[in-house]
Amino acid sequence: MKRYLAGTFIFAVAVSVLAGCVKTPTASNQDERYTISWTAWQASPIESDARIKKMIEDKLNVNIDIWNIEPTRFEELLNLRLASGEVPDVIRIPQGYAGLNNIVAQGLAAKLDEDMIKKHAPNLYQEYMECDNNFFKKYGLIDGDLYGIPLLQWIRGKYHQAVVYRGDWMKKLGFDKTPETLQEFEEVMYAFAKGDPDGNGKNDTYGLSNIGMDVVYGAFGYLPGSKDREIKWKNKDGQLVYNAIQPEMKDALRVLAKWYADGVIDPEFVTGEKVGAQMAVSFINGRIGFTCEGRWFDWVPELPGRKEVAKLRTGLEKIDKNAADSLMFGVPPVGPAGKSGALQEKLVTDVMYAFSVDLKADAKKMEKVFSVIDKICFESYEGALEAWFGEKGVDWDYDELGIGDSLDDKWTPANASKLGGHTQLVIFKSNKWKEPPAVMEWLKKYKWDENGITDDLYMYLPSSPKYKVDLQKLEDDAYISIITGKKPIDYFDTFVSQWRKEGGDILTQEANRGGNN
Repeated sequence: MKRYLAGTFIFAVAVSVLAGCVKTPTASNQDERYTISWTAWQASPIESDARIKKMIEDKLNVNIDIWNIEPTRFEELLNLRLASGEVPDVIRIPQGYAGLNNIVAQGLAAKLDEDMIKKHAPNLYQEYMECDNNFFKKYGLIDGDLYGIPLLQWIRGKYHQAVVYRGDWMKKLGFDKTPETLQEFEEVMYAFAKGDPDGNGKNDTYGLSNIGMDVVYGAFGYLPGSKDREIKWKNKDGQLVYNAIQPEMKDALRVLAKWYADGVIDPEFVTGEKVGAQMAVSFINGRIGFTCEGRWFDWVPELPGRKEVAKLRTGLEKIDKNAADSLMFGVPPVGPAGKSGALQEKLVTDVMYAFSVDLKADAKKMEKVFSVIDKICFESYEGALEAWFGEKGVDWDYDELGIGDSLDDKWTPANASKLGGHTQLVIFKSNKWKEPPAVMEWLKKYKWDENGITDDLYMYLPSSPKYKVDLQKLEDDAYISIITGKKPIDYFDTFVSQWRKEGGDILTQEANRGGNN
């Protein structure tokens, strides 16, 4: 059985469930056939005669004009077309609230009506309300009005990052289980650094690097942000507070500074565990014995029904198969005050979809746009599989577990994308199509759904563009300086004071008065 399915779009439901709910999108031939212009993430450009797109268009009695935009230059190229007066009906915005605010400020986005969404995209509406029963009054707002619908990531947003150990090192050093407390975690980290776990007689191994520090911060209740992520705000006693300036982080930095001085933390942690697009490089190459890099689907073993390649596990297998087979998964260690946590992405992503302001003058077309999105992405399992793979029985079929799978052993997202499949039409992901039972049991066994730390900020902060970059640099410099011993631990208080004065207090005020409301 092929080991992968495109990206994170993994469909799995029991055959008995499928028998009762399969329903291919259909549309009345009496409807006016609209042409909808559309932007999406593309694994490759769509061809002019894309047969998957044509099949779905005919089923839904619609023409879909998908713009070819290079993903690595998406923002730049889209903005050029917008500036020239071209505005697609469906606008993909990968820059979150900042991008949405920009589109709205230019007068290009339509104000959305929640009742219209509920009526014409009922399945989309239901799933988003299951995420938050006040969803359309909280998310996608600019100046209190609804303009955008964010993409949800059910597969990623329900589970925290990896908590993974080199099991072969653990066994050699006499540990038969993963740590549950910060004290136990410290013991393992020191053993990794001092106990020559790779047996080469050299002092060249360490406990952890930058991403592994997440669980140390989490043991004190917060998770500082970085230039690469937006996990920065937490609700504390009814108020949003900025994680990196909380007093508990001073205690976490004290621990990390000691570990660094003792040679437990990789001295190259500043450059990080990533090298370009390669992740967990230090862990895979046997330099460190613990990491929080990657998500569960990057490390999961081959299980019945699971088709996506676990790329980090596979990368380790290529270097050391025994190490890959011996991996041990744990929980975020509990700190002195009983707190624990690891990074967990929000269900609500930074990717937004807005809709052309021109649709406000054509209510019927606006309704059709939402109906088409609903039917393709949310109405039925089989309908979404058709939009992803193509024709049932020709391009794909159900396997013995009732999971839709390509019949082409050489299937790739890029090849499907050329035909109008993959994410060309399936621009939203549904929660209805879960992982296979064996994967769900594996996730439950290792408690990946517990003690995740997410960002509690869900609104646009008007002053963020003004202060964000400088404040993040201030934070990065302070944390690195304290951990490496270039600054004393009490410098944390100086950093907090400076952060507040240089714009942090303004952002905090905006966050707690409703951002742009």
